[in-house]
Amino acid sequence: GTSASSGDGGRRCSKPLLHGAVEKDQRKMVKTLLSYGAHVNAKGGIHDSTPLHIAAGEGHLSVLEILLQKGGDLKARDNSGKSSETK
Repeated sequence: GTSASSGDGGRRCSKPLLHGAVEKDQRKMVKTLLSYGAHVNAKGGIHDSTPLHIAAGEGHLSVLEILLQKGGDLKARDNSGKSSETK
């Protein structure tokens, strides 16, 4: 699949490539991954966050706009119950 694994205190978690591109504010890569079928609402990482959670938390507004245009769910919650609206 399109994910990378990383350890966190001995715990492994899977982070989709889209999450990494969003974290780094790579707009072109975000668009490319979405055009190749990356799931806009995929959850991943240690907090089970969506790409929108990450974009909102990092303040990447142009990436946030792309994700919303592609159907990103503002109401999706991470494993702590937070939505993108509360980030």
